[in-house]
Amino acid sequence: MARIHGITLSILPILGLLILATSADVPPPRIVHIDVTYNNEIIDSVFYAQILGCISELTRKIFHEGLGNVVEYYEMEQLAFEEFDRDGNCYWVPIGRRPCECTHSKCVFEYDYYSEFKLAVYVPQLDKVFVSGEMEAENINGAEKRDSFYEANLLPDGTIDMKRTVGVAGKAGIREYKVKIVKRALSITLLIELLIALIYINIGRTAIPEYSKKQVRVLLTIFLANILSLPIFWFIFLSIWNSFSMVILGEIFVIFFEGVLIYLLNKPVLPIKDALLFSFFLNVGSVVLGYPLYFLLLYGV
Repeated sequence: MARIHGITLSILPILGLLILATSADVPPPRIVHIDVTYNNEIIDSVFYAQILGCISELTRKIFHEGLGNVVEYYEMEQLAFEEFDRDGNCYWVPIGRRPCECTHSKCVFEYDYYSEFKLAVYVPQLDKVFVSGEMEAENINGAEKRDSFYEANLLPDGTIDMKRTVGVAGKAGIREYKVKIVKRALSITLLIELLIALIYINIGRTAIPEYSKKQVRVLLTIFLANILSLPIFWFIFLSIWNSFSMVILGEIFVIFFEGVLIYLLNKPVLPIKDALLFSFFLNVGSVVLGYPLYFLLLYGV
């Protein structure tokens, strides 16, 4: 037990850093760039914006019961509103409690939105809220199409003239974004897999109760395996075609790649079958826990 306690203490500083990195930098499902103007003029002050999604009456009821005072839940009162849509029989509400802080007439969102969305903008300098009409979300089928670009012109009557544009980021901007998302994915994956590994090697089939140094070696191997495998998954498998079948194929590769690497670097204590089973549990755990953790961190639930 003392050895296990020592292992836990030795890994806590690493996990602490990963938690901080993850909470500040989690992988967004989609990124949206919006160039905003007021009456076709650049906005030279800081302003705030929210993506709105339309939720059902049942979802709204659960939302209200869970939060109590909805206005206090959102960080900006001016953007904490609801609007009933008779045609869609749903309520337009902000997605996420934190608004996007926009500067130099540009907003960059890291929210996943529904098939249709609206944009709400609050300009403190004007002390006014602007809301766009309903927009259809851009269909994203490949890794090269993750960025969406829009232009939004705020009008004096409180509406927004909004349209989709091609964007000016180009391939260099998309590559920069892909590097950014890989860093985020690596943070959250390491957090989850190291925690699972710490538990599994102590109570699972691969328990190593007498060799604390070898436990540390296994954890360091998992750290190394993820640093090597995750970029391969993102830059090779998802760059070929970002589809469900390619994701499954990539995950199978990662399980075998990490399992073999764990075996090769820990032969005395982990047979190949145990190493592959270990890798399977680690990767399933990161998939099952990754998205719930992402939403908890994103929405501050």
